[in-house]
Amino acid sequence: MATTQDDDDALALKESLGDSPYGGRGTDAPTAGTLPVREGAGAVPETPAAAAPSQWQPSVFQGFTPKHAMEGFAFDREQNTGKSAKDAFAFLSNEAPPPPIQDKAALGAWFNQYIKPGMDALGHKVTNVEGDKFGFENWQGKFNVDYGRGAGAEGGALAWQVDDPSAVMSNQAYQPQQQPNPALAAAIGGGDNDAQKQLQAELDAIINGQASPVDQRALLEQLQV
Repeated sequence: MATTQDDDDALALKESLGDSPYGGRGTDAPTAGTLPVREGAGAVPETPAAAAPSQWQPSVFQGFTPKHAMEGFAFDREQNTGKSAKDAFAFLSNEAPPPPIQDKAALGAWFNQYIKPGMDALGHKVTNVEGDKFGFENWQGKFNVDYGRGAGAEGGALAWQVDDPSAVMSNQAYQPQQQPNPALAAAIGGGDNDAQKQLQAELDAIINGQASPVDQRALLEQLQV
């Protein structure tokens, strides 16, 4: 039976959100990728008092072994931290110190310090955090998640339990974040003067496919890269 575009979009959204009920499973076949890249971060701190990583790049990679108690995640499949909020949460949690599941207030502070910055950077904007629950919005819509099974007591675990009634779906298609070329960015350098701002604008046009071939060649020659 033939399907409409709306049917196809709905199926793709359901599959990308996942199995129970929003699991982040994509419809694309697994592709060769590299492990997640973390920019500007040192060793993972041992205590919640240390600073969280400041910048993350969306990555596609084939699973990992969890360091903490985590339930309802499929670690043996392809992970896509830019496309799936669940995959992003799982990866960031695995990189963070052990979560204080037994204390909801401490768990919320742990989330704000170690998870929220990475979620925001990966395109899953956190809108609120309250103990073992948080809200976020991304290309799929707006959602509220209970991420601590049995939080507030011993024996709990990180989880991903979406509050279905409050979910607001989006009709948007996933658009991978454009990553700048490090060599070009380094050639431009920092600063606030007009010339550097112009160079940055031209570089952004190339990265986003908006520059003509002539403009691309001219800028590359100017940067000598």
